[in-house]
Amino acid sequence: MFSLKNNLPTTFVLFANSLPHAVFVFESPTAELSLESHLIYTNANAHSILDLKPNHKNTQTILDLFPRFQSDGFFSQILHSLEEGKPSRIVISHQELFQKDTSNKKIYSLQTAILTANQFSFLLEDITETVEAMENTDKMLHFTGIQNSRLQNFAYIISHNVRQHSANFKSLIGLLEENLTAEEKKSIMEMLHTSADKLNETIIHLNDIVSIGQMLNKPTEVCSLEKEIQKTLNILKGSLESRKIQIILELESNLNLRIIPVYLESILLNLISNAVKYIRLKEGAFLRIIAFKKENQVHLVFEDNGLGINLEKHGDKIFGMFKTFHKNEDARGIGLFITKSQVEVLGGTITVESLEGKGSTFTVILPDSPDESLYI
Repeated sequence: MFSLKNNLPTTFVLFANSLPHAVFVFESPTAELSLESHLIYTNANAHSILDLKPNHKNTQTILDLFPRFQSDGFFSQILHSLEEGKPSRIVISHQELFQKDTSNKKIYSLQTAILTANQFSFLLEDITETVEAMENTDKMLHFTGIQNSRLQNFAYIISHNVRQHSANFKSLIGLLEENLTAEEKKSIMEMLHTSADKLNETIIHLNDIVSIGQMLNKPTEVCSLEKEIQKTLNILKGSLESRKIQIILELESNLNLRIIPVYLESILLNLISNAVKYIRLKEGAFLRIIAFKKENQVHLVFEDNGLGINLEKHGDKIFGMFKTFHKNEDARGIGLFITKSQVEVLGGTITVESLEGKGSTFTVILPDSPDESLYI
C-alpha cells in the first residue's frame, strides 16, 4: 500500500486492503467529483493494475490515471448516478480505461460511491471470466438452436420424403407382381428408376445436412476473398457467358478472411449460381459482388437484377428447406438453407432484400477471425 496522505477511517483502509479488487479513493476540492480530483488512497490490487512504483508522486488526478474519461461518456455516466445519490456501476474494458495499454483484454466493473462530502471511492472488479462465461453460454445456446433446427429438418426429410419414396417403391413393386403386359412392366420400371433417382437426391440432401456439423472439425485457413471469388466465377464461366451476365466486382484490396475453406467455397458457389440460375433478362443482366471489412467483420454483398422474390409472400420461407419460388426445373430449395446454416455456424448472418421482377441482394456478414469456440 502507498503511503498516500489521507484521513480515511482505519476500518475502511483495513476493509479495502482485504478486498480482491482494486480500490482507489479520490478527494475533490469541492463537493462534486471532477476529473481534477486527486488520488489519496490505493490498495495493493490498484498498484498492480496501474503498475505504479512505491516512490510514485501522490499528485495524480482522475484524468492522469484514466485519460479516456476526458473524451468518452463514462465519466458523465458516473456523475449522473452520483448526482441522483446512487452508486455508479459501469462495465469497461482495460483498453477503454487505460488507453496506453491496448494488449490487455480484461473487462472490469467500475463502481463509484460517495464516501464523505468530498471523497469518492472507485472499486475496480475484474469480471473478464464472468463475461467470457456468459458469452460462451450465449454461443452455446445459439449453436444449440442451429443444431436443433438441422435435426428438425433431418427428421422432416426422414419422416416425409423417405417415407414417401418407400411407399412409392412398395406400390410399384406390388404392381410388378401382377399379371402385366411387357409394355406395362416397362412403364413401371421407368417409374422405379425415377423414384430411385429421387431417393438418391434425398440421400444427398441428408448428407449435406450432416456434413455441416462434420465440417466444423476441419481447420480454418486465411483465404483471399478475391482469389476465392475468381475461382468460383471460373467454375461458372460457361453459364455466365452463355447468359451474357456482366460481372461487377467491388472488392477491398488484399481482403483476407480466416474461415473453413470448404464453407467459403460453398457459400460463394450457392449465392453466385443462384444469380445465374434465376436470370431475368436476355440482355443487360448483371451480378455485382461487393466485399469490404468493417469493425472486424467481412461484408459480402451479392446484387443481381434477376427474377427477384416477393418477400411479403415468401420472406419467412426464403431460407427454409425445399422452399422454391420460381418454376425452374433445377430448383431444389436446398442451397439457401445450406448457405444460411454454414454462415450461422461460423458466427455470421445472412439477409436478403428483393423485389419480384427487379432483382435480389444477399448480404453475408462474417467475423474476419472467428473464435475457435464457435466450432462446436
